[in-house]
Amino acid sequence: MDLGLADRIAVVAGGGGALGSATVRMLVSEGAQVVAATDDTTKPLPGLDDAVRRVKLDLAMAERSGSPHCQSHRPSRSG
Repeated sequence: MDLGLADRIAVVAGGGGALGSATVRMLVSEGAQVVAATDDTTKPLPGLDDAVRRVKLDLAMAERSGSPHCQSHRPSRSG
């Protein structure tokens, strides 16, 4: 199915969880550039690490401070 997402940017909150990673995988397969917002950037996204930019997003911290805490993370490429 072509959803017309080629070269579009998609942000997936909860991108490291089961449903979020499935959503990330579908968006990448449609050609989207994906940002996966997750609270654990060390958890691998098998087969997707080169295609996805992961951003550490702690929404629980937003409740305490009034704004979300974000930190960009791009896994280093080995080999």
